[in-house]
Amino acid sequence: MLRANIDEIIRFVVKPTLDRNKMSLSGRLGNVMVLLVLKILVSAFLALVISALSDLENIGIEQAKENYALVELLVAGALFLPIVEETMFRLGLIFSPVNWAIAVGVICYYLISRSYFDVSISDLENHLLFRVGVSLLIGIVMFALFHLKRSRLMRFSGRNLRLLFYLSVVVFAAAHVSNFDTTTANFFDTLLIISPHLVGGIFLGFIRVKYGFLIGLGFHSVNNFLGILYLS
Repeated sequence: MLRANIDEIIRFVVKPTLDRNKMSLSGRLGNVMVLLVLKILVSAFLALVISALSDLENIGIEQAKENYALVELLVAGALFLPIVEETMFRLGLIFSPVNWAIAVGVICYYLISRSYFDVSISDLENHLLFRVGVSLLIGIVMFALFHLKRSRLMRFSGRNLRLLFYLSVVVFAAAHVSNFDTTTANFFDTLLIISPHLVGGIFLGFIRVKYGFLIGLGFHSVNNFLGILYLS
């Protein structure tokens, strides 16, 4: 089973397709558990390589451990963040007007929060109604536009799945660079520290397309849950 899953991921990375896995739910969950173990092993190996070759500190994790209790970390890191990240980076891998509109709305919420107001996306006090309202309005407008052009966008997304998949992997990994103090980092150091997230983006994108959004979300949540427990 492990070899078959590895071969399937490699084929997907080389040539992504929209063919869904047609196994029973129990069969799909079994495959996903194997993929989770494989992803953890690869991430552990990369962590050893990073610790040996780089001195960059994960300041994001350290700050979170200082500011939040374990239960709060688990709620944020294993529930809230996976929902946001899966919606932003992978919901739109399979086109529908709703999928793309929700993804755009969440991306707008993220950008407004982090770039304009310089607050965490989980901040519930600073201009929350404005951040949510503007993002919701943009999502509704984009839904109308996507619905109007749905036939053309369906063809575009189908023909360009490889581009959308690679883009989701790279942007997902790049979004985690801010977790590290990269003021003295060169390109190699930066690429090295985000390598676990590149791998994670590949696994999560593959699972989202082949097994569905909810199973991908569950995979992401369990992975983060185990990671938080280990690092705490």
